[in-house]
Amino acid sequence: DEAALYADHAFAGETDRTLAFFNNHRDLLISSMGSESYYSRLCQLNGEAGNADGVVSNWPQANRATKLEWFRTYYEGVKNQMSAHELLALCDKVLAMDSNQKEALHNKAVLLYEKSEATYKKLMDDYNKEKNATTYAYLRRDLKLISTDYRECRDLFEKLRKLEPDNNNYTRYLYNVYIRLDLNDQAKQLEKLL
Repeated sequence: DEAALYADHAFAGETDRTLAFFNNHRDLLISSMGSESYYSRLCQLNGEAGNADGVVSNWPQANRATKLEWFRTYYEGVKNQMSAHELLALCDKVLAMDSNQKEALHNKAVLLYEKSEATYKKLMDDYNKEKNATTYAYLRRDLKLISTDYRECRDLFEKLRKLEPDNNNYTRYLYNVYIRLDLNDQAKQLEKLL
């Protein structure tokens, strides 16, 4: 830890110089402070320097506190490289560390909502192409299947509204979810807030 302390004090306020020191003395610092601490500090330094790629490359090896602190930067850096399924798993991993981590709650809720909406619209388009008793029966069956995702969205957006009661985006999402779940009384209550 002496080398890391030296770097932090010698270059106090100079994130770029501290970052360069950490990059140039990787092996010494890992042996001195341990791998998890090294990558946590490197993740923090990259975040402070505004280097999202550095956060992305060091975040997986960082400690729990650092992962929670820099999740937003990491998520933004990887969201175009991962599938929705992988992003949901990432959110679940962070929520397992802290069930109230707002960024993970938000991202998971929005991902589930977008997935559910896309499925809903596709089902309705398919049904509207050929309306008959058989396609209606399939529509009802398939809508029951996606209602599970909508219920999970509802729970997440309700939790987010409690964490951020003034965030109208969560109210809008929740209103739409209530409509999809045929929870008309709750939807009417939220409509007054919009």
